[in-house]
Amino acid sequence: MRRAVVAILILVAVVVGGLVMAGRYVLNRGGAAAAVMLVQGADGNLALLDARDQLRPLTTDANGRHSLMHATPAPDGKRVAYVETTLGGGEAVSMLVVHAVSGERQTVFTTTNGQTAPFYLHWSPDSRHLAFLLTENNVMQLRNVATTGGAAVTVMRGNPNYFAWTPDGQRLLLHTNGPAPEGSMSVWTLGDAAPTKLATAPGYFQAPAWLPDGRSALAAVTQGDEVALARIGDDGAIQQTLATTGNGMVFVAAPDGKHVAYVDMTSGSDSHLHIVGTDGQGARTVSLEDVLSFVWAPDSRQIAYVSLATQADTPNAQGTVRRIGTQRQTQIKARWNVFNLETGTTRTFASFTPTAEFLYIMQFFDQFAQSVRLWNRTSDQLLYADDAGVWRADVATGATRKVADGVLGLWME
Repeated sequence: MRRAVVAILILVAVVVGGLVMAGRYVLNRGGAAAAVMLVQGADGNLALLDARDQLRPLTTDANGRHSLMHATPAPDGKRVAYVETTLGGGEAVSMLVVHAVSGERQTVFTTTNGQTAPFYLHWSPDSRHLAFLLTENNVMQLRNVATTGGAAVTVMRGNPNYFAWTPDGQRLLLHTNGPAPEGSMSVWTLGDAAPTKLATAPGYFQAPAWLPDGRSALAAVTQGDEVALARIGDDGAIQQTLATTGNGMVFVAAPDGKHVAYVDMTSGSDSHLHIVGTDGQGARTVSLEDVLSFVWAPDSRQIAYVSLATQADTPNAQGTVRRIGTQRQTQIKARWNVFNLETGTTRTFASFTPTAEFLYIMQFFDQFAQSVRLWNRTSDQLLYADDAGVWRADVATGATRKVADGVLGLWME
């Protein structure tokens, strides 16, 4: 279940030190067009890009005492959440901040002794809650806080800790502590004192995914000596097996819930991209090259995947994984590819050298596919960031265009 391609991503997923900002916040409100994109600058400050490609600053006072990480737009496009850490007196205090595009900001959570800064922020689909992770006394915790105010509650402890919101924003499907027997799956409803554990025995995978009905989900479960990609009920019962692998897989469900894309993570297998219907029909292999990450278009008729163009450093032998921080960063050349399910054709884009911030999203793409958007809502443009700035790729023509200086761009419209 350890893959050479994953090793590449882990190797380059360094501490994102470029995400810095803080202090006072300025926003040009006078007659400004609606924000369509959030851009993070190389200095760490955040800006809002409008439809005319005009930037308006959201944060302006980045300095050595303040850092900002994990900026995540709300689904309704009206607010941005991020983590602000202030250094002083030998101690670091982190705040989870909700910042309106109109300029108002609110701190909804502040760390205490023994807690790390929050990381991986995931808005509920109705933009009313924020689920987030932090580590307290060396134990990872999933917490949830209402963005209208109130105390954050602890949902689940365990490492690793993956989760998915139901489409109505009322429940979380949890995958905690990895594969069985140590690992488990459970469901937590807003207001519950504790999650309800499911009988499902998880295999090797990361983030689960709800289907649009909110009553069924996708997970990798153990079946004898194999791991199956399965559709399960909200009680954990297996409804249908969709595909099987030796050890496990990573997967992303299409927005309309009709298909799921996956990559086999069994040690020694190829990292080819496969698609199968959530009814178990229409299985096909999309890519015969190793895939680093993939994300569905909002129209569910296209899927974009990142493949390796060139590599300046050769990783260890296949089947090994280098831990974050133990090896030097590897520079890679990547490229977007877009597969059209209706025509069966693939368009390949020019290669680029991703920023560390973009690579961080790629490393956990199955989880980030549920919380940020690299596709625009009309499914005709993709975002990426390289050392030259933030770029749009036009899916129809294959043309790319730089839209801003910065290290990361995320759609808000």
